[in-house]
Amino acid sequence: MKVTIKEWNAIATWRWDMPDDEVCGICRVQFDGTCPTCKFPGDDCSLPLSNDLDSTGVIKRALSNVQTE
Repeated sequence: MKVTIKEWNAIATWRWDMPDDEVCGICRVQFDGTCPTCKFPGDDCSLPLSNDLDSTGVIKRALSNVQTE
């Protein structure tokens, strides 16, 4: 018997390998949590991300909301 796979839909999940009480140093949200404006993770998140966004743009935007003394 010969089997030919015509289509394959893979599903994967991942999780940070950190204790549950660890939080982000910038926004103080748990790593597995949602952004501060969302209640549930998913495609409805209002975070303006694009495919060509680099990490420095994310860091600059995050630091622009941090108050310094």
